[in-house]
Amino acid sequence: LRWVPIILVPKGMSALITKWNARLFLEHKKFVSSNEARRSMRNKLKMPEKVHRDSFKKTNRQALFLVVDDPKMLSYQDWHQVVAVFASGQKWQFDEYPFRTPAEIFERMRGFHLAREGVEIKQTIKNWNVKILHIGDRRSEDNATVYSFWDILREWMDAKCNWMSY
Repeated sequence: LRWVPIILVPKGMSALITKWNARLFLEHKKFVSSNEARRSMRNKLKMPEKVHRDSFKKTNRQALFLVVDDPKMLSYQDWHQVVAVFASGQKWQFDEYPFRTPAEIFERMRGFHLAREGVEIKQTIKNWNVKILHIGDRRSEDNATVYSFWDILREWMDAKCNWMSY
């Protein structure tokens, strides 16, 4: 049995990262708005979306991550595979999660928040244990943001998920 790591993204289209643009950003290192990605994909998107990347371990294979935006899709067992959560800053994002508070979520999973460069970060985000990643106006900088995400996640997974195949 091979466990596949899961990345949770917000459902709301106002979030910078959603199911619509997550693969473009995390796999292809190209940020486009959720609305733009949604228009270009129309009915092609299947959920959960799959993101491939070079394995963190010293192998010649690709690692597979699932991107999910609906926590109701996850079984009890699936929750043990969730390694990252992108927080929008809205507490209602976590209403369907099987945890009482955002603090409990970010104890168990690595938290991230994607923000536009120069935009004020909400106090709720500042209070949570999340890494803030910035998106600027120059697409050439997307690469660095994505590499930062994967580096931080790899370190966290090495410490917390060494049993997981990635």
